[in-house]
Amino acid sequence: MPLEDIMEENEEIEVEGPKVEYENKEYGVYITNNRLIFFRRKGFIRRSDDFVFWNLKNVEGVKMEKMGSGGVVSTGGEALLVDLGKEEIKFKCQAETSRLLAKLRARIE
Repeated sequence: MPLEDIMEENEEIEVEGPKVEYENKEYGVYITNNRLIFFRRKGFIRRSDDFVFWNLKNVEGVKMEKMGSGGVVSTGGEALLVDLGKEEIKFKCQAETSRLLAKLRARIE
């Protein structure tokens, strides 16, 4: 199932971000006009897709956190924390963290 198959009618990709790590899995990140989507293809012979998404209208805030020996994980780097009111999601960015942070903040303001 390609990414387009999980998109809603009239939903369009506005930003394709860097790879992110969420719940120990690597995903491509997409910001659409409605949602934040993490999507990945897995398998070589039997292909399957794995995805998770959140409605942008539920996002109350976004912030960046430096990671290190005393941080989220011991590998260093940066993580984004997205406040959804009743829950908070945390994911590690492999590159372009500040660009993704700016795009998410622009979508919720």
